[in-house]
Amino acid sequence: MLGILRFLIGFLLIGLVVFFHELGHFLMARLMRVDVDVFSFGMGPTLLSFYGVKTEYRISAFPFGGYCRMKGSADLGKALSEKKNSFGFIELGSYFSSNPIRRFLIYLGGPLMNFLLAVALFAISSLVPVAHPSDEAYVTSTSEYPGVFDFTPQESPIEKGDLVLSVDGIEVEDYQRFTSLLPEDGREVDLIVLRNGKEVDITIKSEMIDGKAYYGISNLKPPVVGRSESPMFLPGDRIVSINGVKTEYTLDVLEYGRRDSNELEVLRDGEVFKFELAGNSFPFSWEGKTVERRSHEGNPIRYGLDKSIECFKSTFEGLSALLVLDFGKLHGMMQGPIFASSGIGNITTLALESGKNDGIRTTFHLLAIVSVSIFALNVLPVPSFDGGQMIISLVELLKKKPLKPKTYVLVEMAGLLVALFIIIGMYSIDILKLFGNIISS
Repeated sequence: MLGILRFLIGFLLIGLVVFFHELGHFLMARLMRVDVDVFSFGMGPTLLSFYGVKTEYRISAFPFGGYCRMKGSADLGKALSEKKNSFGFIELGSYFSSNPIRRFLIYLGGPLMNFLLAVALFAISSLVPVAHPSDEAYVTSTSEYPGVFDFTPQESPIEKGDLVLSVDGIEVEDYQRFTSLLPEDGREVDLIVLRNGKEVDITIKSEMIDGKAYYGISNLKPPVVGRSESPMFLPGDRIVSINGVKTEYTLDVLEYGRRDSNELEVLRDGEVFKFELAGNSFPFSWEGKTVERRSHEGNPIRYGLDKSIECFKSTFEGLSALLVLDFGKLHGMMQGPIFASSGIGNITTLALESGKNDGIRTTFHLLAIVSVSIFALNVLPVPSFDGGQMIISLVELLKKKPLKPKTYVLVEMAGLLVALFIIIGMYSIDILKLFGNIISS
């Protein structure tokens, strides 16, 4: 029952994103001086309605998406019933009375609203403070631990135990902030470090390997146990030696604990305990601090725009795979409506129950992805989608005459077949994933 409730919450949130699409058409139609007869939140039978100057506003029974019915919808049916080759007399304010440019913009309104909504949601998600790891910025050159790191620079101005204070004049509050400030293009960076109680200016540079910048620097943190998979170790245990070698840092444990069997000395509540551990992997994670911090420190609008464009590219790639029935590629790239609704519903419910910002941020992030997906789907050049209608408007603009009513209907029918194929394909993704989960379990 709880699973169904969470699915419905996700379904409603996706429906709200769809409603914004219709709102985009509504606002653009009004801007283009095309009358809207009915604007509804939700689908199905009307629960509540009220009238504006020219529009009936409705709240319908099924709160998923909505619709925007523009004036002139009867013009097409009338022309077909009378077997005319043109629309004949068209009322002022009708969709078919507007010129092709205005019609193009009206159809653009829906996808444009989804894109702008995605930018806003991504931007908001970047502003939500969430828990981030925060370790003190004590560092060492990776050359100090050749058994742990593959890449060890030949020369490094970093000395073991340096505390990084700033990067190119920007203050550093923890190791995570330090690494985020290191440039990816490999240029030299000026650091101020605290060494033996004195501030020292040094310059570091990276080595480019396969297009990535490697600085050969790692964090030094005390070897204190966090979570453990074994009852042998408890949170707060400090590893004081391994195989007879004194350990000051986590890297010491990894460097000297590579035998098939390791002897550890653990300090717990003032007492030292000895353990023998088979294998060279450790059944615990290291203790770490967390701080509340924005997920992205830069301009939120710029972040939202960049993420929306990136998401559009991957979504369009997924839609291309769908059109050629490449379900193997689709499996790892896209989710169908059922799994998407369940995922968003689960995350939103958990976020509301726990009050944690991580879940709230993730919900905004996922809804932004949904909004970009709706944008990408609707700009496809398929007549039943907005992209196809925009192309029809451009064709009419170039030919300087509207399509014949019968031609318009035939194009629409062809578009509906393509749309049906895409919808079946989207649900097929869910079915394939469901069968995959059943087989793997």
